[in-house]
Amino acid sequence: MATTARAREFFSPLPLFAVVLLVLNDHVFKAAFHNALTGKVSDFAGCFFLPLFVSALLSYVPRLGDEVKLRVLIGCVATLGLFVPIKLSAAAGLLVCAVLQHVSIPLGIGALHIVADPTDLFAVPMVALSALYAWKVTR
Repeated sequence: MATTARAREFFSPLPLFAVVLLVLNDHVFKAAFHNALTGKVSDFAGCFFLPLFVSALLSYVPRLGDEVKLRVLIGCVATLGLFVPIKLSAAAGLLVCAVLQHVSIPLGIGALHIVADPTDLFAVPMVALSALYAWKVTR
């Protein structure tokens, strides 16, 4: 089974656009504009693609490979379980950054910084839209 067939919920135009948008926003737009919009774009993009990315990773787990709805549901729960605490607690953000630096620094991404900002929780509905999108493209 080809990768794109296996995880087409992630390897399709909208999630890949969300990844590109997040990277551009974090590395170009925030530096150029640094305004309220650039502060929220990454949250919305991340809440959209992260559940689908987790689902794509889970497609390689033998018992979950063909269970798209279950994989996406797990991706949604994982996304919310990560996103909500780091937006409500600076300590949670520091912990996540400390864990991820073991990957981000060797990959040349550098140290990460997460700002706790409860207003970022406005992006949470993107998780549900992500699930609806996944179920539509995998029918």
